Amino acid sequence: MGYGLGSEKNDLTLKDFAELTDVFYIGGTKCGALFGEALIITAQDLKYRFKAYMKQNGAVLAKGWLMGLQFATMLESGEYFEAAKRADALAMQIKKAFEDKGVPFAVESFTNQQFVILTEQQKQELAQKYYFEDEGDTQRFCTSWATTEDEVDMLVTDIEKLVKHVVPDTIKIICRRFMIFTGMKNRGAYQDASRLSFYCKVPL
Repeated sequence: MGYGLGSEKNDLTLKDFAELTDVFYIGGTKCGALFGEALIITAQDLKYRFKAYMKQNGAVLAKGWLMGLQFATMLESGEYFEAAKRADALAMQIKKAFEDKGVPFAVESFTNQQFVILTEQQKQELAQKYYFEDEGDTQRFCTSWATTEDEVDMLVTDIEKLVKHVVPDTIKIICRRFMIFTGMKNRGAYQDASRLSFYCKVPL
């Protein structure tokens, strides 16, 4: 939630979550807290004996004050939101570097997570210095509360050095024909063609 709230495209606040949901939680560990998540229950009928259920399931630590203190400190000082906002801003620098290099995205993201489609050569080059999640066709790059400007500058520089992947014209022609054919079939197939255009870098 923190990195979603920190996005430049976000128009929601914690107050909105409290008004629109019965239950939601605020992540702590991935946003700089020592440990834990903060569960907020706004629906009165769900609060009954909830602390007893916590104890029965081993969540005894949450009954104390230490876990709550870190959230109170981070939220009241604004550091929780500022840390998430910084991480999102750094991710936008990474996003721009990939865009400038012509690397396609699996989805468009304005948070700390960027999902790109790298060639095998590009993956091998970046994997020599960086850790990122490789899910086959998609690679995930993440920033966090602990990411520094220097680290991002280094990554951006290495992205700029990547060998640009160029799709042969013959493949582009095949993609266009595929999109025209499936587009006449049904909307679902047309969406599949749209995804294919990402790989072929062919605009619809």
